[in-house]
Amino acid sequence: MNYFDSNALVGLDLINGERTQSSIYHLLKGKKTSQTIQDAQLFGISPLFQTYPSLSREIYDHKINHLEKSGLIKEIEQSKYIVTQKGKEQLIRFFSEKQFMFFLNGWKYHEITLLFWNRLTLMVQTTSNLIHQEFQFLPINRDVQSQNWVRHKIREYGKDLSNYASELHKELTNLLSDNYPDTPELIVQKLSGYGMIGLTNRQLAEKMNCEIDEIHMRFVNGLHFIFAIIEKNRDHYPLLFNMMELQVEKAIPYTKSTLETKKYLSKNFSIDRISAIRNLKRSTIEDHVLEVALLDKNFEIDPYVPKETAERINAVQSGSNRLKYIKDAVPEAEYFQIRLVLAKTERDGLAWKNYLQKNLGIVHSEQDKKKLYNQF
Repeated sequence: MNYFDSNALVGLDLINGERTQSSIYHLLKGKKTSQTIQDAQLFGISPLFQTYPSLSREIYDHKINHLEKSGLIKEIEQSKYIVTQKGKEQLIRFFSEKQFMFFLNGWKYHEITLLFWNRLTLMVQTTSNLIHQEFQFLPINRDVQSQNWVRHKIREYGKDLSNYASELHKELTNLLSDNYPDTPELIVQKLSGYGMIGLTNRQLAEKMNCEIDEIHMRFVNGLHFIFAIIEKNRDHYPLLFNMMELQVEKAIPYTKSTLETKKYLSKNFSIDRISAIRNLKRSTIEDHVLEVALLDKNFEIDPYVPKETAERINAVQSGSNRLKYIKDAVPEAEYFQIRLVLAKTERDGLAWKNYLQKNLGIVHSEQDKKKLYNQF
């Protein structure tokens, strides 16, 4: 088992047969549809969003078939799977030896991960070469946006470039200190500079004697940890924050159709009225309302769910096939109302973060996490 297999198993276990296995593929790939957003948030698996953006359907289906043939998952309906006891035991064994990607936050950071890294690597390479009076070198990446951003910063700092490089080094050193949840080499050895080229994931995997997939996941998990620290302490990391600033402050990323519906919701139009105006099914508008509820923490669901009904839904402990379980326990509630209540209570990948403790019975202390990360 590798990290991809474990991520797929955790995802399948959390949706527990309530969605087809395609939902995990769209999640890993980062497909932005109302359904994928709902799945990511309602089942607490948003951290996995777009963690494998280049994943092909052929490779994904092959891996799912392998998991089924290995007896780790079982099909209960067409294209709907649950994780078997053997699968859960394999996960326990895997995460007793490997680190759980606790800091992963794909939904929040998927749009800045590559952009930030392109800016950082190109800036480190450029400042290092210029300080050493080397003016001719091949840029480490060909992203035009990142190249333009670095050129602008180089002109902005001009003669103070050495000071800029020194401050950037201090910020990186502080971030990769004792609190960093992995070995700093995963970041440092990928950087290029004067007279040196950073290592690829394949080269790092060979050096650390692990699979490329593990390097990828640990690297992304580490970057997301860095993003969270920078956001909370932006005054301490002004240069690094500047590399992600414009993207972090973006508006909530609703799908285009949901954004149109939201305009009518802000005018207090009813679902039926919006459905008639937009000539869309009521269920489609309900999906839009649910997406808004999932992404906007200030969105009130009171107009759609009576308080007493919401309280009863919250009081019900979810089990397998939890939507149906709650529906049976609160028959007066519509499925739309159940999803709305869950949307307000289950966000930010909490189910993902609690998975080790609740589903596998494994709890790593911070010291244990540190040891596991640095095992290579």
